[in-house]
Amino acid sequence: MKKSYLSLLAVSFLCASSSFAALSTVTLTQDTHQYSGGNSGGEFKAVTSGNGTFQTFCIDVGHEFYSKGTYNYTISQQTYAGSGNNISIGTAWLYSQFLSGGLSAYGYNYTLGSTRTASATSLQAVFWGLENEFYDKSGNLFNNKNPFYNAVVAKFGTLAAAEADAGANNIYGVAVMNLYSGSNPNQNLHQSQLIELRSIPEPSTVVAGALLLLPLGVSTIRILRRKQVALK
Repeated sequence: MKKSYLSLLAVSFLCASSSFAALSTVTLTQDTHQYSGGNSGGEFKAVTSGNGTFQTFCIDVGHEFYSKGTYNYTISQQTYAGSGNNISIGTAWLYSQFLSGGLSAYGYNYTLGSTRTASATSLQAVFWGLENEFYDKSGNLFNNKNPFYNAVVAKFGTLAAAEADAGANNIYGVAVMNLYSGSNPNQNLHQSQLIELRSIPEPSTVVAGALLLLPLGVSTIRILRRKQVALK
C-alpha cells in the first residue's frame, strides 16, 4: 500500500514538473474591421497556452508576425530577445490603463468598429514612439495632437520621464512576450507583444507549493498504514 501511494505521489509531481518544460505558445489575430489599426499595428488578439486571452500591441517593428499564426514565446522586459532595451515606464502604464478600461477617460473608444481601430492606431503610435521605434505608416502621430501622448506625458510630467526604463520588475504588472519560432528563443524572432502578469503565478511559487505537499503526503501514507496494521 505504501509503495503504491508513493508511486502515485511521484507521478503527480512529475506531471506537474513537466508542465513547466512545455513551450509557451501564442496565436495572434489581427482584425482590421473591429479593433486593429491595420498597417499601423495593434490591437491584436492574443490567445496563449497558459496566460489567457487578451488584447495586445506590438512594441518591436524590426520583426513581423502573420495574423492567426502561432508562435513560441518567453517573457521578459526587453523589446525583443537580446536587445538589452527594456520597455519604458510610460509603455507599461499606458498598457495597464488600456487593459483596465482606464483609457476611456482619455478618449479611447472600446466599441468594436472603425472608431476602435482609430483609437488603436493612435495608441500604437505612442507605444512605438516611447520605445524609439517607427511610429506609423501614415504620418507621425507621436505628438501633442494624440490624446494618449498627452495622457502619458501628464502622468509622468515630461516625455523624457515617460520614456525612462521601466526596469526589470514588471512595473504596473506589465511585461513583454518575446516571440520566436523553432527551438531557440534567440533566433527566428517575431514581433514582441505586451502582456499583463498580475494574475500569473511565478513557476517557482507553484513548485514550492508542490514540494510543501510532499511531507504531508508521506504523513498521510504513514497514518493509513498504521490503520491498516491495527485492523489486522
